[in-house]
Amino acid sequence: MIDAMGERVHPVVLFPQECPVEDYYRKRGIETIVHPFSFLIEKQRYWLVKILKNPRGSGFYKDVRTDIECCRFVKRKLSGRGISLVHTNVSVAAVGVLIARSMHVPHVWHIREMLGMYSSCITPRLWRLLLNTASARIFISNAVAESWSTRQRHSFVIYNAVVPGDRPPTTREKNKTILHCSAYLEDRKGVKTAVRAFTASGLYMQGYKLLLIGSCTEERKMALLREVGDVPQAVAAIEFVGYTNDVPQYFSQASVFLMCSPSEPLGRVTIEAMYYGCPVIGRASGGTVEIIDDRRTGYLFKDDDELPSLLNEVVSNDQSEVVSRAQKQVIDKFSESAFLPKLIEVYTGLLDK
Repeated sequence: MIDAMGERVHPVVLFPQECPVEDYYRKRGIETIVHPFSFLIEKQRYWLVKILKNPRGSGFYKDVRTDIECCRFVKRKLSGRGISLVHTNVSVAAVGVLIARSMHVPHVWHIREMLGMYSSCITPRLWRLLLNTASARIFISNAVAESWSTRQRHSFVIYNAVVPGDRPPTTREKNKTILHCSAYLEDRKGVKTAVRAFTASGLYMQGYKLLLIGSCTEERKMALLREVGDVPQAVAAIEFVGYTNDVPQYFSQASVFLMCSPSEPLGRVTIEAMYYGCPVIGRASGGTVEIIDDRRTGYLFKDDDELPSLLNEVVSNDQSEVVSRAQKQVIDKFSESAFLPKLIEVYTGLLDK
């Protein structure tokens, strides 16, 4: 988002701690502030009875106090700077509400997760009430907006600027690999579905491999391989790549990318796979249905039982036209040139008041 805005704004980015991302921004000359603030995700159960019995010792009380201290620190740090707007770029941090109100400036809340995606100390009803305090709300997909069920004015659906340019890279020759990619190989990302479908497809007997990209413990690897059952040839064809920054290289060479998550808010990796010329098979749910036009720019499945035969169909047929349409679609909908005018319109509408 900062890259897309360029010189139109002078951003100051708040981080809860020093980290590689903060270091990256600072080295690029982008001003950063580091101060702890809370993420309202349930790390322990904030039962109401615990808060009532010992309010000062509860995790909820500590989170609120942390956010108040952060707000005061930021306000002192930016005093006299003429801050025009606060943009909260994460769903589960409410400190932006306090900062915007203390500075008497508009607050834009950018919602990137489904309501209820994370266990929280705040009920869905209270989350909605808190969200409605924002001057404007931006949702990254219609699926995310629908999960929050907000009917407030100044609510917008603006797709992320995912792809780097207006020209797609040259499509490369494909090798016999099927990809599944997520930051962590968790059940909620549908990795078990990918493993089962690959095994049931029998593609391992044709020399295909399933590459699982993402962080994964040894215990988790063994649990996923148990999904294969007693099929040694299939087990040997499943490779754990681990976390990597070189995902585009895998996308450009793979025959298929599998997006099996049942509740994907949007699916950045789906968009990237399409951009780099990899045919995508995605579950017909969440934000995935807003990206894939079934059998025109990719393929959708509703039931796990459909996936093995669909995998065989895709690898057995020429996908050049599907890939070409997919690349055009993601540039039209998910590039900086598509994203920027919509974000500027939101900012301008608030600042002109």
